Order: sequence, then structure tokens, then C-alpha cells
Amino acid sequence: LLFTLRMAGVGQDRVYVTSRVWLKVSNLRWVSGVVEAVSDKAVTIATDDGQRVNVPRGSDKISQRTPKELEAVDNLTTLPDLDEPNMLHSLCVRYTQNKIYTRTGPILVAMNPWTDVNLYSQEILHSYRRKKIDAIPPHVFGISEAAFANLQENRRDQTILVSGDSGSGKTESTKFMMQYLAAVAHHSHTTHTEKQVLQCNPVLEAFGNAKTLRNDNSSRFGKYIEIHFDDSFALIGAKIDTYLLERSRVVSQEAGERNFHIFYQLTSQAQINPELTALLNLKEAEHFRYIQKGAQVSVGYRPATSFQNTLAALEGIGIAADECNDIFKVLGLVLHLGNLDFQAGAEENAFLDVSDPRAVLCSGLMGVLPARFAESLICRQIQAGPQGLGDSYTVYQTKQQAIDSKDALARALYGNMFDSLVKRINQALLEQRQAKIRTISILDIFGFEHFKTNHFEQFCINYANEKLQGHFNEFNFSLEIQEYQREQIKWSYEDFIFQTNIKCIELIEGKRTGMLALLDEQCIMPNGNDETFCTKLKNELSDHPYLGAAKMKGSLFTVKHYAAEVAYDAIGFCFKNKDPVQPAIVDLITNGDSKYLRSLFEDHKLKMEGKPGLRRQNSEMAKSTIIFESVTAQFKRQLADLMTRISAAQPHFVRCLNPNSQKSAGKLEPEMILDQLRCSGLMEAVRVSRAGFPVRIPHEDFLSRFALLTARPAGDSRTALSAMCADLRVPPEHYRVGTTKVFMRREIHERLEEDRSRLLVRQALSIQKMVRGHRARVLTKRLRVLRAKAAIVLERHARRSLV
Repeated sequence: LLFTLRMAGVGQDRVYVTSRVWLKVSNLRWVSGVVEAVSDKAVTIATDDGQRVNVPRGSDKISQRTPKELEAVDNLTTLPDLDEPNMLHSLCVRYTQNKIYTRTGPILVAMNPWTDVNLYSQEILHSYRRKKIDAIPPHVFGISEAAFANLQENRRDQTILVSGDSGSGKTESTKFMMQYLAAVAHHSHTTHTEKQVLQCNPVLEAFGNAKTLRNDNSSRFGKYIEIHFDDSFALIGAKIDTYLLERSRVVSQEAGERNFHIFYQLTSQAQINPELTALLNLKEAEHFRYIQKGAQVSVGYRPATSFQNTLAALEGIGIAADECNDIFKVLGLVLHLGNLDFQAGAEENAFLDVSDPRAVLCSGLMGVLPARFAESLICRQIQAGPQGLGDSYTVYQTKQQAIDSKDALARALYGNMFDSLVKRINQALLEQRQAKIRTISILDIFGFEHFKTNHFEQFCINYANEKLQGHFNEFNFSLEIQEYQREQIKWSYEDFIFQTNIKCIELIEGKRTGMLALLDEQCIMPNGNDETFCTKLKNELSDHPYLGAAKMKGSLFTVKHYAAEVAYDAIGFCFKNKDPVQPAIVDLITNGDSKYLRSLFEDHKLKMEGKPGLRRQNSEMAKSTIIFESVTAQFKRQLADLMTRISAAQPHFVRCLNPNSQKSAGKLEPEMILDQLRCSGLMEAVRVSRAGFPVRIPHEDFLSRFALLTARPAGDSRTALSAMCADLRVPPEHYRVGTTKVFMRREIHERLEEDRSRLLVRQALSIQKMVRGHRARVLTKRLRVLRAKAAIVLERHARRSLV
């Protein structure tokens, strides 16, 4: 009875006594076990942690486990059971073997080792040159080589999409890929350009990265890096586009986190660099409110603390000392703005002492008079009608409103400076640009996020990931079709039934009643606020299947994303979407003495005057003192442009995973990894491959494996395979024979595996019976010999006693 195989249908899987399985015990946890018994109603599983669990037959909580010899394969698509628990286990097994890279078809999965690994030497780099991606171990160098080889062979632009959670290693992966492309595209006359391209990374890290709870060097913005090549495939330049810089970090950070690296690098020069100290009145970080929270927070990433490293990178790009000083003045101005103190005067109006040394210092760095500076922060001008035509009057702000204006100014200063710095980097990198160029682009963008509390930033990030996931699904579907065409197998769209995220994207960006449109509407309305935005969502989108309107409570609403259902808190949505800068402040800066600051706010000035801005050439914005182009409107436009460029190029995918929350080498947190797998879209790719005929086995492997069930027919492999399937009574509609592989429905393959296992068990029983019989006969023979010898001994002793 122990070896009797009793089947139990579990979804599409079949399990039987002695099957090695995975058991789902919670949303993010699977445990391994062995099936002990199968009844008509339940399956009994003995888990490896000593538990015995009864699970109803047909439950989706059971999954077949991959054979041990296949657990550490380079390509997860070769797993016979490619699902959540088996993917997770294989990744964990490989990680413990110091194999941090794994392929899932065309997708590279990279797990952060949290320590230096010897995988990026020049010898290893050059070992990937001119090698097919399937012939070499998985590596970011392999993805880079595939992109470069395709660029050369097909003359088509390439793009590498890198995504993942904070701390998953996106930034490092991007740097290694840039390093590889610079090395393989090396020409003697392009050495200077290569160095400039690589020097971008330290600059962008200093100004755009910060320490978070998950990562000591977290990119707080998305970037799209175009690397340019000429007709001989020499590297001739680059261009960088950035997305959604986390401006809110400039004025506040969570406990245990830091502001952008550059602030701490700059304040480390207090008293060390007399010139900078005098220019900016520098002090230690503890003296500045905007950065004092992170002053005592340790950071393990050494370049994050190196001011000299950043200076050298700025110089390497070609930014002169005078330009650097202008940038440092903006940084100093932001720091000192944080230290301003407002008082509540008569009728709760804000008051700022113009003789306060801090106000004098800020106005000096801004290049304006102290009195004008103070007035721009504590007063607000109300304009009725177009500027210059209607009436206007001035009102005093409350203390809190003045603080908000100051913070908005600090965010705008830093954000505009960052944009200007990126533009300046692009000018340096595009000096050698030619009429005809070819590009390999790398998109390093934040992964899907869902925390206990999710805000406007998470909403924008997840919107971007939703768009990228749509492209990802389309690409994987196209790969499936190409596989069928290569194997000369007929197919139809009915063979591929999988869910898309088009409706979720429409929910967010619909023209009239999309969430972004409703948010912009409330930002424009005089009485629009977060509460009215939530009301609009309930009224306009209550029946939408991807918006949890029924679950909306107060300011909370839920969106069903491709990766998870996420609850957002709408508090702050309207304010962050506007991120307003007072017109009086813009007017003051653009008429001040600082040429650099005037250039930073030139676009704001043009919008205020109703002229086409640099970022919105076709604007028909009427003249108004409201400087408003919403953050989401700008991001939506940028995202549309990004998707156009990505769609025009040949894509490659890198999904980065963070193995643990402790930032420790060798430590694994399976539940955390599984959550990232779901959010990365890898499971969606698996679902696409599972549609149609998901089991693909090379001809010879199929013939040798199932020759146990029937004699191998004569003829070539393709003819023999068709004949074998007929002998095995496989219905023709459930399999297709390609040129090199057989494509099969999953349930049919499982039935064959089950029949094979039954036969092996019967044969094992026969072998056991013969071995046991043989051992029993040998033992009986030995006993007979021993008894005979014992009888002789007894007889001998008896005779002696009688004598």
C-alpha cells in the first residue's frame, strides 16, 4: 500500500503518495513537504518542519516541487514546474551558491549580494565578448553583450530596462552595464568620451541618491541613459533624461534616513575648506534643520561621503570651478533656508525679521535685498484676471503658510538645480554628436511600491510601473509567438488567454474621468482639495473594477495594480501635484543679481507670463499668476515619450531583487523575495508562457524519457515522436511537434510523468522483491552452513565427553 500511487487533482497539477510538494501556509510563505496519503476528499502532507497538514483535494495551496538535480539551473524556464515556490526556491539555492544572476527566458534576475563579489574583473568582462547569451553563465555583462551584438547585427536601437525595489542593486547593475559597453566599444579616439560617460555616475549619485532604510545608496529619481555609438560602433556620447526626483526629501526625511548625499559631502568641508566655508558660511550637518536628522546616521557606501570624488567627477565631465561654485551656492541657500524662523505677528500673520543674520545670509546667496526676500515669503499676491490687466492685492500669510512657501522654494531650488545639472552634463556628453547615431539605452527606474501607508509618490511610481508592465506583457507575448514560428508550429490567439493591465492604465490616465484628470481638475478648482478629489473618485469611478470604491474610507482609496492591490492615502495629493512656488518669489529671483538662479527659474517666469516654456513648447496657457503645470501632467507626458522610445527599440530586461532587509551578505528572507517577484512582473511573464502549450521538451529528451512507456519507434526524431505520442494515446489537439521541440499541454505532460512514475514504482517493487528474495536465500544458505558447522562442533564435544 505504501507504494500504491493514488492521484489527487490539484488545480492543473497531480500529486500522489511520496510526491515532493510545496504547501502554501500564508500569502507569502511556502513550505516543502511530502504527500503521505491521498483520500477522496483530502491530501495529507508531512511538512519539513514536522507538521502534518490535511489539504482539500483540488486546492491551489499545493504545488509540485522541482527535482533536486534541477533546482539550481541557470535558466528558470527549464524548470518542469515554473511557479512561485519553485522559482523562489531555485533563486534561493543559487544565491547560497554565490550565483546572484539567473535567467528566466529573456529576463535576467539579479539578487543583491550585499558584499563585494569577484564577478566584474576585466578578465570576466572580456570573457563575455562575442558570446551568445545562452552559452554563458547569467550576468549583467551577458545582457550588455546581447544588446551590443544586436545593435551591430540588426542596426536597431536597443534598450535595457532595469527595475527593482530600493536596495535591490539597480544603480550598481546600471554602472556595470555602462562599464561593459564603454569597454567593448573602446576606440583610441573615444577614450575621453568614455571617461566622461562613466563620470556621470558619481555626479548623479551625489545629487540624486540618498540613504534610506533599505539602501545606503538609493536612487531617488528615475533615469534613462542613452549611450550613443557611431557607424563603427565607437562610443561617441550619451544623453540622460530624469524622472520624478524625490524633491520632498530636501525638506524632510523619515527617521533613520538621510537627505541627498551632496549635502553631507558639502558640510563635511566646514573648516576644512576655508574658501567654501567663507562663501557659504558652512557648518557641520548638525546645524542645519533640513539635514540634521541624518547627520548621525551611518552610511556604508563610501563614495556617498566623498566630496573630493564628486568634485573630480564634475571636473571630469567638464564643469568649471565657477559653475561648481554656483551649484554650491544653491546648496548653501537651501541649507540656510531650513534654518529660517518665522514668528506669528498680529492677527496670526507671519513675520520675518529682516535683520536676522540667517535672512540676510539667504538673501545674499539669492542676490536680492533682505526686505524683498522677507516680503516674498510672508506675503502672497492675489491676481484677479490676466496679469497686468486685472486687479491685484496683497495678503499676509500665516506662519504655517510662510513655512510652506519656504519649503516649496527649497524644493524648487534643488529640483531646478538638479535639472540644470543634468542638462549641463548632456551638453558635455553631446559635444561629439553626429547626424547618424545608434543607441543603447538603460532605464534605471524605481520598482513597484506598496507599504502600509502609500502616498502621492507611490501612486506616481506605480503608474510608471503599470505602463512598463503593459509593454513587458506585449513583449513576452511576442516572444511566445516567435518561439512558435521558429518551431514551425501553427498557433491562434485563442491559445493564449492571459490577463492584461490595460484597464488599470485606463483607470489612471483616462482623458476625462481618469484619476489623473480628476486630480488635475481639483488642483485647478478654487475649492479643490484632497477631500473633493476622493468624492470625485467615488462619484465618477464607483463602478470601475480596478478601483476599490466600496472600500474607500475618508481619504483612503484602493487601486488593483498588476502586482497587488494597493491602498493609498489621498492626503497631500493636491498639494504635491501642484508643488506651488509663489509668483512673488519667482519674480524676485528672476530679477535678482544671480545669473545662475535666474537661469534656473526662467521656465517658471515664462509660464507666469503665459509664454511657451522650455518644457512645454505648445502651451496655450493663459496669462496668470498661477504657475501651474501639475506634476502628474508633466510626468504623464514624459512617460508617453519614454514608452515611445522604448517601443521603437529592441528591449532587454533586468529585474533586481533585494534578498533581505538587513543589508547582510548571505542572508535570505524568502517572503520578502517572493513579494518582489510578484511586483517585478516575472509571474506575469510566467503566466504568458503558461498559456497555450507551456511544456517544451527537446525531441531526444522526450524520446529517451518516455521510452519506458512504449518502444521507441523507428525513423527520424520528429517522426518517431509523433508515433510515440500516438502510441501513448495523446490526443492530437494537446500537443504540437516542432522542428526541435515538442510543445504540450501541461496536464498531458503531467499524465505522462505520472504514468512513468507508476511504471518506475512497479519496477522498483519488482527489483525490491528480487533483491529481498536474493538476500533471504543468501541468508538461509548462510544459516544452513552455520547450523551444519554448529552441529559438527556439538558432535565433536559430545564424543569427547563420552570418551
